[in-house]
Amino acid sequence: MKTSTLKKLSRVFIAVAGILTCAAGLASERSTSTVSRNVNVSHCEAFVERGALVFGNGQRMTLRFYIKLHSDRFDGAITDVGFHGYKVDVGGVCKSETSLSSNPACQNVGIWADYKSKPFVFESDDYHDIRLDVSDIDGDIFAYEGVFFLQTDVGTRYWIHAAPGRDNFNFDEEFLDTMVASKSAFDINEFDLSKVPTAKSTATGLNASACD
Repeated sequence: MKTSTLKKLSRVFIAVAGILTCAAGLASERSTSTVSRNVNVSHCEAFVERGALVFGNGQRMTLRFYIKLHSDRFDGAITDVGFHGYKVDVGGVCKSETSLSSNPACQNVGIWADYKSKPFVFESDDYHDIRLDVSDIDGDIFAYEGVFFLQTDVGTRYWIHAAPGRDNFNFDEEFLDTMVASKSAFDINEFDLSKVPTAKSTATGLNASACD
């Protein structure tokens, strides 16, 4: 990442070293939902329609993802939508036991967990907003790797993978650089969903199948 790009907006997001592996269907250590069957989304039943990097108060940065669902294509009513991922403490702020227990930003660091959404528009079942904090107000940096999902009331979990050949989404330094270059980064005071380009029109890789 060119440091001049994000330094104008916030602190530099440091790249995560190493490769993490996420097995589709792996039960989250913090998940309370019962999964009886796993299915990979393959025909645009659900997809990431838009993604935005939002700069908030202090040095806070949040990734926001808008998941579009075709609710009539699943085997039951949708009960959960979210991101199943592994959170990495890039800056090392959560190394001490005190930080792990007292700093809210350290929640779920070092484990697989579900980050669930809520319906975005008037309790609609077909459009969901998922948020991942990549930097807190003090500039402590976090990265994620994982897969989006939805779950139905019969226990089926549908997995929304990244581009073919890459099971996991990687939200790291390179990804943030791409979000900025794709004009998908906004100050929170200027953020407007209508200004966020569709993922299929960008190089972010969030909608590699160009779903509608």
